[in-house]
Amino acid sequence: MPGEACDDANTIAGDGCSSTCEVEHVFGGGKAATDCYATWRIDNPSNDPRFDKHGSVNPTQRCRDNDSACDFDGGVVGSCTFHLAVRQQQRAGRMRAEPPPLVDAPLTERETGARPPAALRRSGRALDAAVLPTVVGSSDPDRCSPNAGIVVPLRGMPGAFKANKLKLKARAEIYSGAIDGDGLSPALRPVRRLPGLTIVPFVILP
Repeated sequence: MPGEACDDANTIAGDGCSSTCEVEHVFGGGKAATDCYATWRIDNPSNDPRFDKHGSVNPTQRCRDNDSACDFDGGVVGSCTFHLAVRQQQRAGRMRAEPPPLVDAPLTERETGARPPAALRRSGRALDAAVLPTVVGSSDPDRCSPNAGIVVPLRGMPGAFKANKLKLKARAEIYSGAIDGDGLSPALRPVRRLPGLTIVPFVILP
């Protein structure tokens, strides 16, 4: 609609487009002078707390396994697929009026916990495939990449899963050499286990 910064055909906040059709930027902790070059956008209305202590969208994004509001893997037990995009050329709030186009936006990632690095490499490839062809070199205002599927596996074994978190880093560079470094931490928690029930057999007497 005219005058709307985004429109995802719903009124749910936290999914990257607010209930009032404003883009929900995750700044990721870059320097104020360059923090407009690239921001994260994530579909996670379940995140709690939604905002950090500065009132910005929280760069730590939590999801519980198989919560369909934030886990897009269709019910796979033991992992979560976050939908994550990168947006550049912002022009609102604390951002600069007309940031120049990005010349590069490599993404790196590391993981807390003891999982093998395969999950991290997959995250980097998914982000690069979504971001590099669409936002790098573009001079369009408010250019946003397609969603990348970022898979966060739980630690441990079925029946004894433990929480896990990735730490993603974006390094957006413009032609002058100025750099915007941002971070995002998608975190996964296992399904809550219900208290066990004790079944006591009984006999119905005539």
